[in-house]
Amino acid sequence: MSLRFHPVALAALALGLTPLALCLAAPAVMAAEEAGNVIDALQARLDRGETRLTFDDKDGHGWLPDLLTQLGVPKESQLLVFSKSSMQFEQISPHKPRALYFGADVALGTVQEGRVVEFITNDRKDGLRFYTLDAKKTAKPRFERQSSDCDLCHSLAGKGGPGMLVANFDVDPSGDLPNVDPSMPFRMTDDTTPFADRYGGWYVTGQTGAMKHRGNVTMDFSVSAEPPPGGLNITDLSGKIDLTKYLSPGSDIVALLVLEHQVGVVNLINQANVRCRGRGGCESAEAQDVIAQLARYMTFTGAVPLPSPVTGSSGYAAVFAQDGPRDAQGRSLRDLDLKTRLLRYPLSYMLYSDAFAGLNPAARDKVWRLVHDDLTARKTDEARAAIAIAAAAPPPGLPGWWK
Repeated sequence: MSLRFHPVALAALALGLTPLALCLAAPAVMAAEEAGNVIDALQARLDRGETRLTFDDKDGHGWLPDLLTQLGVPKESQLLVFSKSSMQFEQISPHKPRALYFGADVALGTVQEGRVVEFITNDRKDGLRFYTLDAKKTAKPRFERQSSDCDLCHSLAGKGGPGMLVANFDVDPSGDLPNVDPSMPFRMTDDTTPFADRYGGWYVTGQTGAMKHRGNVTMDFSVSAEPPPGGLNITDLSGKIDLTKYLSPGSDIVALLVLEHQVGVVNLINQANVRCRGRGGCESAEAQDVIAQLARYMTFTGAVPLPSPVTGSSGYAAVFAQDGPRDAQGRSLRDLDLKTRLLRYPLSYMLYSDAFAGLNPAARDKVWRLVHDDLTARKTDEARAAIAIAAAAPPPGLPGWWK
């Protein structure tokens, strides 16, 4: 018998909550002077009359185009998810996927005919924060802080605190998730996950060469637990979805690889902060273990190599590479490789994020030392370049000895 559950409901059961709890939220907006993230900063500008949000009546995209502009999020980052795996799951299907857009410190999601626009952001003081914005046109749009309904799923993913979610969900033709394991509803993916275990429930567009993944297809679970053929090297979603309903025509593989990487960084940062607040602080064995994991992840230790070169479908690669500081030789930690690995230099651009700025200072000092020792030991041109790039364009808190 095939049992069908929604992961939000499973999360509620796991935390001992009734389904009613899924509808409860704790709206709040920080005072302008306390803004620690890009959403609170935008709300403060709206409150002071320094800017306004424009609602797109003509093309039916509502607040979305101007939100992306105001938050500095490129439309080319669009990713499409057709698994019923968000708080507005009833609106999601393979014909009407949820659209995600993201930058280094904020991600937002929309669904067709949705009630709200959903946001998750790195906060320099409190780790991850969740917000919604009413999707209807109003004279005074306001971001509402959310807690309980978002924390249900994200806390299960975060190992002690809320985490970001990129997960593999194999789904049936309606987007439902049969046979989800209540003890482990999320099969999280990141740099270290084999590609054969990634992207179930996601559209993936671009040239992916020899990569085998689980995206772009639905499953007939009565026949096989493996994805059917036809889901690889998809460059065009016409015929699968109504492209006029979305800002970009696809779900770019390069954007998906980038999102997976930075979600892994953010989650390890949040785990390190949780461990550092525990008994023994950052010197506890648990904290030291997570700090070491973070340093290895930020130098791409354990990252699965690309089996062949990949090419995106939206132009996201060029947009991503432009958005970052460069040294005198024009090098950046955002320079992409896309032949055998994601980035050319083995050091994460997330050094420049609000998430890294919010890492416990003692943990951050340890990360700097571990990262530097790792890169120095490699004795490669790329590793030496990574050290030099960070020195030439110092992230906040870069120790003086780094140079």
